[in-house]
Amino acid sequence: MRCSLGKLLGSIGGTFSGPLKNSKSERGGGTIHIQCTEIGSKNNFVKLEISASKLDKKDFLGKSDPYLKFHRINEDGTTTLVHTTEIIMENLDPVWKTQVISLGKLCSNHLDRPFLLECFDWDQHKKHDLIGITTVSIEQIQSGETILPLIHPKKKKKKKNYINSGSVSFNSLEIIEIPSFLDYIMSQTEIEMIVGIDYTSSNGDPTSSLSLHHFKTKPPNEYITAIRLIGDVCAAYDQDGLIPAFGFGASLMDGNVSHCFPINFNEDDPYCKGIAGVLESYSQSFTQLRLSGPTHIAPLIKKVCSLAEKRKDGTKYFVLLIITDGTINDMGATVEAIRGACALPISILIVGVGGADFSNMRLLDDDRNKLRFKRDIVQFLRFRSYANSTLEQMAKDTLAEIPKQLVSYMLQNKIQPSEVAQIKTSLPPSPDSILLQSP
Repeated sequence: MRCSLGKLLGSIGGTFSGPLKNSKSERGGGTIHIQCTEIGSKNNFVKLEISASKLDKKDFLGKSDPYLKFHRINEDGTTTLVHTTEIIMENLDPVWKTQVISLGKLCSNHLDRPFLLECFDWDQHKKHDLIGITTVSIEQIQSGETILPLIHPKKKKKKKNYINSGSVSFNSLEIIEIPSFLDYIMSQTEIEMIVGIDYTSSNGDPTSSLSLHHFKTKPPNEYITAIRLIGDVCAAYDQDGLIPAFGFGASLMDGNVSHCFPINFNEDDPYCKGIAGVLESYSQSFTQLRLSGPTHIAPLIKKVCSLAEKRKDGTKYFVLLIITDGTINDMGATVEAIRGACALPISILIVGVGGADFSNMRLLDDDRNKLRFKRDIVQFLRFRSYANSTLEQMAKDTLAEIPKQLVSYMLQNKIQPSEVAQIKTSLPPSPDSILLQSP
């Protein structure tokens, strides 16, 4: 039997059963039952309230501007920076905001393993000055060792009467467990993939071998390849196997340009049966439309928002895959649509095909939060950037952010995996899933 990890994790309750094939017997080789369990990777975090007092004054014309750096001490004695606090300006007795740090990163989940804490004075135009350091373990703090001296190594060496450069206080410590992506999947949160295809004229006449929509190319065109690679992964987490697929930028049979239409042309039922159904509808769609423009993607994002609005309880998480060949012409409206999507169970994957300019797409993948999105939900990748590597790597990179984005939505809305499981247990089976299971 061949089976993907996604299919195992997407099975109800994390339990998968499947037939074993035996080429020597008509009866087969029986049935295998697999139970999925996550081990050794619990998302334990430490929540710290930290302050400092009587810090050394480092600035000639003012007080210090202190901030803290947390380093993991590795087994070979080296250190790795894992967390940095905010800077508090001109304050020798700072109180930092609550810090939430991964225990896996800080001490490899070993509460007795010390970590290094450095206190620095921030400087705008020169190297930041070290105020002092200390080492401590979570276990020591829990046992009452909460006020620690900050020592400057060079000062300690030079000055006989040196005591410290101030002290740091751990005012409270709480270990919390943040659910993982796997926790939600095993509690029956479904990933619903939605496909958006660019039908603008910049793709080229589909009858031409130079067109991005040409069907007689080997290997298959970039749209088909992207849908297959990313769709196969997402579909494994979708229990009903139904995928809504929409197009944008085409002139339809009535002569009007549409920026969001089902590619099977069924407004009441835009769902396709699996990736094969999406590709079939895509190939047949060109008989009922003409490539046009401009490229507007805000209507598609709003359409997905309307679907997600009905499933905010954590039972479904929507992944919108937009495949496009270049620049978008409704940037302002798209930014606003994404802002609205940030409050909903949605992630947006944008794959750029062809050789056009994708600079505004990269702007939407706002890792530095210049657009002030409340959640990081957009991921952009250019298809041809993977010409020298495997296309499977593209699918992996495109989907890499989904687990974190799903968990961020759940936590933002205070949805626990156990609550999802209770809702799913109380729901009757959907009519669509019953139809799919019928002979």
